[in-house]
Amino acid sequence: MQDTLEVFRRSAISLCQKKGIRKSLMLLCVLAIFSATIYSSSSLHADNNDFMNALYSTLIEQDRYKILLKGFIITFQIAFCSFFLMNILAVLLTFLATRQSKVIKNIVSVYTNALSTIPELTFLFIVFYGFFGDSNISPIIITSIAFAILFSPELMLLFVSSIDSVSYGQIEAARALGFSKIHAFRTIVLPQAIRSGLHGYMRTLVYAIKVTALTSSVAVADLAYASQEIQEQTSDTFFPSFIATMFYVALIVIVIITFTRIKNLIDYKRRRG
Repeated sequence: MQDTLEVFRRSAISLCQKKGIRKSLMLLCVLAIFSATIYSSSSLHADNNDFMNALYSTLIEQDRYKILLKGFIITFQIAFCSFFLMNILAVLLTFLATRQSKVIKNIVSVYTNALSTIPELTFLFIVFYGFFGDSNISPIIITSIAFAILFSPELMLLFVSSIDSVSYGQIEAARALGFSKIHAFRTIVLPQAIRSGLHGYMRTLVYAIKVTALTSSVAVADLAYASQEIQEQTSDTFFPSFIATMFYVALIVIVIITFTRIKNLIDYKRRRG
């Protein structure tokens, strides 16, 4: 499922980056890809299931759509909470990584390198069953903490590289004009860093949404778990996965459109300013 989402994400991003392409065309492209997927798959299942019957049994029968909606809400909650916590940790790590102390820098470097070598699912098992195995904390919070810890170094590297992309000469010029360090950072460094790192920031958020599918491995009733539950009830593996993928893609497309609008607004203000 993650490979399919990656194909759709790249297609949507490439369309968003082309000027003059309407967002309706982007959605049409996504739906066209899905239609091709349905066609190729339905031909393989033609002997067993009619398309409408399979769709009915997946969504309408026994109100199974409620299972998917509940899973979608949990997926959204995990993605939002993990990304919120991830930003807090990344800002803290960025603050430490930009200090002059070599000891602090080495500690941050060891932390980031260590986490980058651990597979996502393995780390989720360690946090969920190891650190919080006997706790009464909500599984949504536990998985959000796990993903925040795991991916905060990547976001920290994005922040640091975005800040470093601003030439030091601009900062020196601002300081020479009487700007304080905070004022120079807010007015000179931060706007350019945001514009430089916005695309990578969006990619991190998209990846955070995709990785939430792993929470089904620890029995969290997210969208992927809901899809598996319906598969067991209907004995159909394609349509529940297809509908769940549609939910993931819809959420990712919303994120892409939102960040594209933000980027266009920043570019517009930059041209006006």
